[in-house]
Amino acid sequence: MLISFKDHLVKTTAIGLLLGSASLVTPAKAESSLEGNIGFTNNYVWRGMTQTDDQAAISGGLDFSAGGFYAGTWASNVDFADDTNSEQDVYFGYAGDAGDVSYDVGYIAYMYSGGDDLDFSEIYVSLGAAGFSLTYSYLVDADYDADSGDETYLALDYELPLSGDFGVSLHYGIYDKDSEADEQTDFGMTISKDDFSLTFSQVDDEFFANDEDMKIFVSYGIGF
Repeated sequence: MLISFKDHLVKTTAIGLLLGSASLVTPAKAESSLEGNIGFTNNYVWRGMTQTDDQAAISGGLDFSAGGFYAGTWASNVDFADDTNSEQDVYFGYAGDAGDVSYDVGYIAYMYSGGDDLDFSEIYVSLGAAGFSLTYSYLVDADYDADSGDETYLALDYELPLSGDFGVSLHYGIYDKDSEADEQTDFGMTISKDDFSLTFSQVDDEFFANDEDMKIFVSYGIGF
């Protein structure tokens, strides 16, 4: 997804009860909307790992929101060097603001066509303030050999708007799997201008392909 691809699903946010009194929470306006998006990139990278064998991806999604609640779906081509050829995501959640703090809690299912035993789902909670966002994702279920809670991902992001519709964002993530001896970490920087973005992404202790080369990719997104 072009708005940082899949990571646009976990908006800068977190759960109301971390914020103290529920009376401080301001729900989103009750207006409803239906929006679509199409994205193009020369490399679909997720949590520091290429999902297309360093090749291009075309993606598209549809999002519905009403009164703070949202639901949507998103799809992209993928290439895992097997018969897997596409990814389809379904997600829903609730997002709002409490003063200067934004929050979001939701669920996302990742489903893959062509491959075997790859599907999994997560719940996520996010909190955002002053340009920073902290997001925690927790494995709920998986078709492969993993139980609930065996995998978690913690991400810290910072967005800095600049003049002339430019922006810079910084990212650091920690991916923890009980099946792996070491945690995987990824970090990166994205420079954006209108609907274009240029991302530099680096991963350490990559789980699957042992590919720790820096990824540099350009993305373009269209919303409608």
